[in-house]
Amino acid sequence: MSDSDRRISDATLAASGGQARSEVKRRALFGMITKTAFVAPVVASFALDSLSLDKAAAGVCVSNSTCAPSDIRLKKNIQRIGTHPLGIGLYEFSYIGSSARHTGVIAQEVLTVAPQAVVAGPGGFHWVNYSALGL
Repeated sequence: MSDSDRRISDATLAASGGQARSEVKRRALFGMITKTAFVAPVVASFALDSLSLDKAAAGVCVSNSTCAPSDIRLKKNIQRIGTHPLGIGLYEFSYIGSSARHTGVIAQEVLTVAPQAVVAGPGGFHWVNYSALGL
């Protein structure tokens, strides 16, 4: 198939409104969010039909913020020590594989009240932007 025929075929497939077009849109948006600076007006300009994103994928950690792994799956010996003004728990815990004690929140709870403060980190574990929570 010639280069010209391949472009026509790709354009026809995209214009058909089928599943392939929707998947291309999802991959393009996910790449914009996770690999570049995310700018809302750019996304708004794409009329992306039936798009769903993992809430944690939309979060952002920048160099002047304090982000830390806060996924409950990474913690042990968790003890609630207080309540954040948003209603989520403040905890003292150790990370699995360490005996050092830390204080923080649990990402899964943060997702319910402030999803913009949660970032998908390495291995699919949730990280929390503590600056976004005022901590």
